[in-house]
Amino acid sequence: MKSEQQTIQARPYILKNKIQNYEWGARGKDAVIPSLLGFEPEEGKPYAELWIGAHPKASSVVEFNETEIPLNEFVKQDPEGILGIEAAKKFANKLPFLLKVLSAAEALSIQAHPDLEKAAILHKKDPKNYPDDNHKPEIAIALDSLTALAGFKPFDEFLDTIKKYKGLCDLIGFSKITEAEKQANDSEVEKSSIVKSLYESIMKASVSDPKKLQKAIEEIKSEILNRSIKERQKEEIIFLELEKKYGSDVGLISVLIFNLLELNEGEAIFLNAGIPHAYLKGNIVECMANSDNVVRAGLTPKFKDIDSLLYILSDDIRPVEKMASSEKSSETKYNVPIGEFDITRFKFSKAEKRVLSNDSASIILVMKGEISLSFGEEVMVIKKGDTVLLPAMLKEFSADFSINSLAFKVSIP
Repeated sequence: MKSEQQTIQARPYILKNKIQNYEWGARGKDAVIPSLLGFEPEEGKPYAELWIGAHPKASSVVEFNETEIPLNEFVKQDPEGILGIEAAKKFANKLPFLLKVLSAAEALSIQAHPDLEKAAILHKKDPKNYPDDNHKPEIAIALDSLTALAGFKPFDEFLDTIKKYKGLCDLIGFSKITEAEKQANDSEVEKSSIVKSLYESIMKASVSDPKKLQKAIEEIKSEILNRSIKERQKEEIIFLELEKKYGSDVGLISVLIFNLLELNEGEAIFLNAGIPHAYLKGNIVECMANSDNVVRAGLTPKFKDIDSLLYILSDDIRPVEKMASSEKSSETKYNVPIGEFDITRFKFSKAEKRVLSNDSASIILVMKGEISLSFGEEVMVIKKGDTVLLPAMLKEFSADFSINSLAFKVSIP
């Protein structure tokens, strides 16, 4: 093992990555992941996520000395050389981020992720369903488009939505809605408290009285169907589509009261701890802290935990906003307010060269075209579907991007 540590060099290392075949993933000709990696998709098989990182559930594999080593084990051989001295100390000798390509043909579950403190509590309480004690702030960057629910609607719009549907008013209770309107003022803290209280009423009613929930959803469905197709809002159309699959699922209510976002290529959203959300359809590059902690509360056959979702819900319920489109620039760094990762998107219509510094571990993912990486006297060409680990000991290298290339670089700040 000691000799292997000494042979880790200041050079890029090719990664092989794991595919997750969740049911909501894209299939056939619409499957982005097989196209990216250059193989024919199996008929009917979903290709949902490509994991690029060192999470123990599906660690990438490093090509090293004519062998293959899981990335989480590879990092242990020389954490300071691979991660960087400060990053190795800060993140306990572990790669702190997880990069993904996600391809959703159907809606993912209504979900949120705990902060560090609550992640540790949930893991200790229920390690089966919460397999690690890390938080999971994440960014989603649209490859082509993304339709998503993220956070609650603005306060006035949230209340108007509730009052719009008799079924929803019946589920919550008119007295609670009236009291909420009386309490409302200009304080964002007060508005957040009211929204959380009304959302809690909806979620708890779904558990305590399933028949009441079923009646409410049937009433809302009837109200929507009584309007002409032209009069229906986008979220109402989504409600009807999802109701066919999930029936009386409380997640359908979230479709109406959450903030609906439609992202174009290069646009992004950042989701911090406790922000309820669901990706409905689209292809994205996603980066997050190295965690698989997900608290689900609807639109899924998987384990749902409404009490825990309410427990981790953020006090800041303002609508999630889109981050600026990177189409205005060939090189865009998405500013995220966390210490686990930075992410930059490179998109070039003509051949370009960049000299890049590397103070900590980085991973480059090539989505289109190819990149020639020059380090010392050597050159490595990486093409569409390739990913490479750039250890911290590789302080500087140049990257020659081909015509019509698209790539993402993730680093530890």
